[in-house]
Amino acid sequence: PRAPSPEPSILPLPAPSATPSIAPSGAPSTIPSPAPSVFPSIPPSPEPTIRPTADMYERQFYMTAGTQGQGSAVMRYKVRSNDIYGESTADEGHEIPVDTVSAMGLHVRPDAGVMYFADQESRIFETDLAGRNVTTLFEYSGSPSGIDYDSDTKKLYWADYEQDTIYRGDVNGANQVALITGIEDVFDVKIHSGHRFFFSSPKLNAIYVADLDGGNAELFIRGVSSTRGIAVHANSGRIFWADHTEVYSANFTTGKDRTPIASGFGSLLFIDLDKVTDKLYVADYQDNAIYSMELDGSDVRRVLNVTSPRAVCVYTNVTKH
Repeated sequence: PRAPSPEPSILPLPAPSATPSIAPSGAPSTIPSPAPSVFPSIPPSPEPTIRPTADMYERQFYMTAGTQGQGSAVMRYKVRSNDIYGESTADEGHEIPVDTVSAMGLHVRPDAGVMYFADQESRIFETDLAGRNVTTLFEYSGSPSGIDYDSDTKKLYWADYEQDTIYRGDVNGANQVALITGIEDVFDVKIHSGHRFFFSSPKLNAIYVADLDGGNAELFIRGVSSTRGIAVHANSGRIFWADHTEVYSANFTTGKDRTPIASGFGSLLFIDLDKVTDKLYVADYQDNAIYSMELDGSDVRRVLNVTSPRAVCVYTNVTKH
């Protein structure tokens, strides 16, 4: 991989939040964690809210999990059912065999049959959806965290909280470029409608927005406690983010109409949207769980039990049977 660009743009730092910040790793020092190789489990499902149809739904969860310094894993879990929210009829848990020190953010590309994920210890990986054909795309001195893929430019974007930098690179591992520097502890990054991207800083308690080349970067939203994972829903025009123990949403064009939609979690890290069901999923590191909810924060359900989850990516296939 090529060295980062020597001339990235630099943003002025806003005043740090008066609210005590939480380290981006989110690793609570007082909570013992069992071995991350234990497969996730599914709690009993509440009654389905939609009648069964002639379709077969297969929802696939991809997760990073584990405690820093104690090992980590990338996991896949499949749930097949006759109802889009119904109970599972065939479940499959699978730990993806990748040697990671501290797996963090990940992005799944069903169109290409691959996923990309960050190892907090200086690497960006690509692997197929079964965990085979593992390729190290980028390896450098840093701590990559959140990662996203721009389908228009075929570029990867990732946040590095040690280097305080947003990077971009090709999917073949070439052309690593630093786009944004000088924002402390950047944590997550999400492409917005193919034109701009959002990125978060838990330490500065803020979400920023910039052009895809890193230009015109500016403060977009000031958080409440510790802004972390981000998700963007184009159809509703909303941006969602995890703020320590709460989930918020706002207008993704103006940043206004900020609304707390769910609260009472332990310690949220990354979040994701299932575009088929229009549900939001959050990874609660402290409560050892993946939760789902509607876009307005209603109908919160604990859908997976998994040890110390960090990131979750979800997509649903619909097939006739």
